[in-house]
Amino acid sequence: MGPGGDPHGGFASAFASLQTNQARQTALDQLLDLLQPNEWRRIYNRASKTLQRDIVGCLPLELVVEMTTYLDLRDILRLQRVSKQWQDRLSSNAVYRPVLRFYCVPETETNLSTEGFRAFVERRYSLETGSPCRQAVYPWLDGPDYAYDTATLGLVSYCSAKVAWVSRDKRRAFVRDLQAGAVADFVPVTRGTISTIHVSGSFLFVQASGHCTVWNLASGESTSVRIPSSSIFEVNIRDNYVAMILQSPTKQHTLYSWNLISGSLRSVGLDANPMFTHWNEDASVITVIELDLPESLSRFFRKKYSTSNDNLILVESKLLVTKPRHSQSYGPLTTAFRYNQYLCRYGTAVTQYLAGANLDAPMFICYRASTDHLAVFTIDDTDTLNAHIPGVNISQGRLLSPDGLVYSPSLTNELKMHSVFAPGIKRDVNFPIGYQDFFQGIGNLTFGNHQLYGVIGTKGIAVWSFDPDLKFY
Repeated sequence: MGPGGDPHGGFASAFASLQTNQARQTALDQLLDLLQPNEWRRIYNRASKTLQRDIVGCLPLELVVEMTTYLDLRDILRLQRVSKQWQDRLSSNAVYRPVLRFYCVPETETNLSTEGFRAFVERRYSLETGSPCRQAVYPWLDGPDYAYDTATLGLVSYCSAKVAWVSRDKRRAFVRDLQAGAVADFVPVTRGTISTIHVSGSFLFVQASGHCTVWNLASGESTSVRIPSSSIFEVNIRDNYVAMILQSPTKQHTLYSWNLISGSLRSVGLDANPMFTHWNEDASVITVIELDLPESLSRFFRKKYSTSNDNLILVESKLLVTKPRHSQSYGPLTTAFRYNQYLCRYGTAVTQYLAGANLDAPMFICYRASTDHLAVFTIDDTDTLNAHIPGVNISQGRLLSPDGLVYSPSLTNELKMHSVFAPGIKRDVNFPIGYQDFFQGIGNLTFGNHQLYGVIGTKGIAVWSFDPDLKFY
């Protein structure tokens, strides 16, 4: 009995006097064996209050943000429903922005409400699972009868829910607005054979018989310029400015800047292999990512060219990445992949997937202009490449998102979804019955981005949308 005749005090003092963990554990086990059900409930309630901690509520916001970057998008939505406090901590733009930046979402689109973030997550989930919101099919006007080769890839273009293609005789160009349903018909001034076509949000670019013509899709007005009879390596249009990279028969590359208002055309030679271009927001600077190959290294440079006062002047050159060389020869590789399906632009991010017989391993390149950061990844591909993402000459695949999500039909015309970072993991898409009919034959090409996926074939244009806000005519 304890001080003052209190038996409970004596029990507590006796338990406190036990010197070893084993002795304390033995005494607890003996006591627990004597408890009644109501006494067990009291212990449980007491322990729950002591042991339960609101981890998210206790951590600094910086750590909460770091944790969410490792979570699946839908897991963030699930955690928001745990409690009101978790809802408040996980529903701020401080949490949303890093997650959205991972998917290269433009900064102007990262200030989302909770409903806006939920809508983005659902769109992304639909894309990752191949579960489109709607489907539309459009007939051809003078539809294509192309042989599927590398040259054909320059005769179809897609941007901002607009698809452009070339007629069978390659003398006319068409643009179909998938949302309005309207089709526009364009004929180059030379009436020659069209070798390149490119559509942007507001303009259509066509190269035919040594002339380049650009039409304003809203007004129908056009402007043309004659250029050397070289193959066009890339076309990139921003506002009223066109950036072009041309490749001569001797494999030399030249960067052109074309002002559509003044008609000014300027050019400058490129020292290394160009990978892709990027315009800044006001179209005053062209950024070119170039690959230099000294000895056993691959050096990626970022070069900026000013277009002010209708000039084209190199204003800055910076080495961004140096890697061991993974190719016998990059020349044929970069040429073949210019008009392939594995180049993706989204906001200020440009990504490119490179694969082929000349590479020891596939490569994935991501440039973020907002941070001037270039990431170059070598993809771990232990099996044969063609079993996962075939080369450009035989592939109908499409890089849909800047984080490496690819759609590619199999040899049996079954559409698969996979990531370039996990090439061995494939997932069947959940498209409506009958979609395989559009992949019949060898003359079809695919297009799309994070909003939709489409195929151009002998039956017409078929598109599947992952964005509920993207309405089809």
